[in-house]
Amino acid sequence: SFTTIAKFWLMSIKPSVKESTWIKYRNTLNCQIIPRIGVKNISEIDYETVFGICSDMLSINKDVGKGLSSKTVSDALSIIKAIIKYAERMKFITDRTALDVSVKLKTSQLRVFSHVEEQILFEYLSEKLDYRPELAFTKSLILCESS
Repeated sequence: SFTTIAKFWLMSIKPSVKESTWIKYRNTLNCQIIPRIGVKNISEIDYETVFGICSDMLSINKDVGKGLSSKTVSDALSIIKAIIKYAERMKFITDRTALDVSVKLKTSQLRVFSHVEEQILFEYLSEKLDYRPELAFTKSLILCESS
């Protein structure tokens, strides 16, 4: 099953990733991926299945009120793809169509301070940093940047 292969994959990468990365992968598998795939056989995981899983993760959840972020879904998709590649290397599957699924990441528009806002922030920080001698170096950096 997909779950069995996923557990083998997870154990196979443990020596080559940081512990925090491994834990994140394990949590994503247990909380986001495996509950959606269920007990499907690895050979049943194709483009349509993975696309459906990603769509489900992105869709609005009636209990929470919103879907997962595109970054979270993209991270989960990367794990699914790694498991599929692992399964292929281990000769469990030959269908690679699921690797073609992608998630478009939504990027937020960054707001740049106006010159007036920058000046207000600079004055505020200058005043606050005057009372904190341990931040003298930080203040000198701010002064250099604003000149």
